[in-house]
Amino acid sequence: MRRVGKAVAPPFPRNPLELDSWSVHADLLLERGDRLGHHLAWELTLPAEPTGEQLTAFHKSAQRVCRVPPAFSASWMLGHVHSLALTPELSRPMPQVDADTLPVLAELLRTPALSRLEQLSFAANRSSVGRRWHDAMAQLPPTCRRFELHANRYTARDAARVLEAIPPQVEVLRLVPKYGTEPALLISDQFEWVDLRSLLITPHLVQSLATALASTRRVKLRLGTLTDRSLLQGLERVVVGGPDDAALIAEDPKGPISLFERMGLEGLQQRHGLVPVRVQLTRSLKESWRLGRTLDPATAWAGDGVIVRSEGRWWARAVGEQVESPWLQLEGEPLGQTPVPLAEGARFEIGRRPMRFTERCP
Repeated sequence: MRRVGKAVAPPFPRNPLELDSWSVHADLLLERGDRLGHHLAWELTLPAEPTGEQLTAFHKSAQRVCRVPPAFSASWMLGHVHSLALTPELSRPMPQVDADTLPVLAELLRTPALSRLEQLSFAANRSSVGRRWHDAMAQLPPTCRRFELHANRYTARDAARVLEAIPPQVEVLRLVPKYGTEPALLISDQFEWVDLRSLLITPHLVQSLATALASTRRVKLRLGTLTDRSLLQGLERVVVGGPDDAALIAEDPKGPISLFERMGLEGLQQRHGLVPVRVQLTRSLKESWRLGRTLDPATAWAGDGVIVRSEGRWWARAVGEQVESPWLQLEGEPLGQTPVPLAEGARFEIGRRPMRFTERCP
């Protein structure tokens, strides 16, 4: 990884108006002869809708400066790592922290390329949460306020050890519990938010979450798709979705909420590859979500469908063998394979269950 002395990168921009400080940073690097400066200067000239030729040139430049060790995968913004994850081995279903990886992670976190890191994704087992883990986490930059934790067969003792090892600057813990881990074990007041949007929220899960909330005072939960929206009654410090998420909401009070969570930078770059900063900031890249039995396990229909966000608008269309899906209707008409724009409050009928579309989660 490159080392640039005391040239400190500005905060990541949240909109195109905040790119001026990065132009100054690029000039400083160019004066020092750092090749990152050439890459940044080139990237900052690219428009929000670059041509294919410009993207090809950008990717060639990025390949020379946007690199991490093979054990990791990274999403990049302006030549710096925005989010970092351990790359899963073929024999493992998720990223795994182990004793050999931790010293590499500690060294990586000391490099300028990770000075603005905002998210770390990993799976920690019992043996990995020890001295080496604490040493690595001591190198975590203060900008990293979000963890994504893959939890596999955690006991209450395991959960306590993992929570203890997470640095205090982390404000948001996103949980991806699998294979026998109870999410409620990892709900703690050391976080501002625990994000559970990757989970289907069922009555059994709500009971354990309510118990966990009763034993805490400040932490809030962010939920995803619910099998029954009446499950929210009586739950305090709980919201569904985020400010950019959309949803389909059943009109009957015991019906489901199907959440369409907007992709983060890591998800977009997995689909589209590295993209220039103005493309990232305008959020113009296509995102899609597949409808199906996850919407409502009790409902099936002959044709499936997708919800798409593209060019600043939401769309819906049917997919599958049928040209039209009689089980999936929009404003009283069977949904076909030609994309139809969605407006706030658009009426769906899915398996005869009335639902409405919203661009803003409840």
